[in-house]
Amino acid sequence: TARTARTARTARTAARQSRFRFVDTTGARAATSHRGAPGATATGSMGNSNAPDGSGAPLDGRCARRAALRALVASVATIGLGGAATGAVHAASSERDWSNLSDDEWQKLLDGPSSTSYRVLRKAATEPPFTSPLNKEYSPGTFVCAGCGSSLFDSTAKFNSGTGWPSFVQALPGAVDESEDRSIVFMPRTEVACHTCHGHLGHVFNDGPAPTGLRYCMNGAALRFERRSG
Repeated sequence: TARTARTARTARTAARQSRFRFVDTTGARAATSHRGAPGATATGSMGNSNAPDGSGAPLDGRCARRAALRALVASVATIGLGGAATGAVHAASSERDWSNLSDDEWQKLLDGPSSTSYRVLRKAATEPPFTSPLNKEYSPGTFVCAGCGSSLFDSTAKFNSGTGWPSFVQALPGAVDESEDRSIVFMPRTEVACHTCHGHLGHVFNDGPAPTGLRYCMNGAALRFERRSG
């Protein structure tokens, strides 16, 4: 009958729809044109898991879900850090469209194509360990992006990892983007980039201390420190 036919069609449609699953891609950053550009050679030890570009645990394409879990952990950890991250983020200057600057403009802003800040932020290079003065900076304040000036990490989240690179247990809320990095095929990692200008900062690993268990291993050349007054 007509009713039976309609019931059968409805059942088939429901069966087809049940095979589809929603894939959350929130937080995944699209590959940028600067990756793999000529001369973009990291100066750090790429095989050292302690380095910002070192090998991490296999990601299995689940960066979006991991980023969401980290955001949840970070929000809880803020309480353990005395709430220092609350309201601490300040936006970059609105005078520029940071996500659409040309390579020539970035070279001018970051003191030329040979500067460490340019090579790290725009070419994903790695600075040598123990070379950044920010590695030993523990004064009260905020670590901001050396490119656009956006706040990235509060000083209360910094710890001495012994790796030679500035390390943090968490980023400020909404300050960074995390994405799967397979630029080295046999070393899948989680890249950390500035949310505002998409500049490369380093990588995050799951071997950090409490309260998050994370180690944001950052290049000092990608950061600038702003001391807190008072």
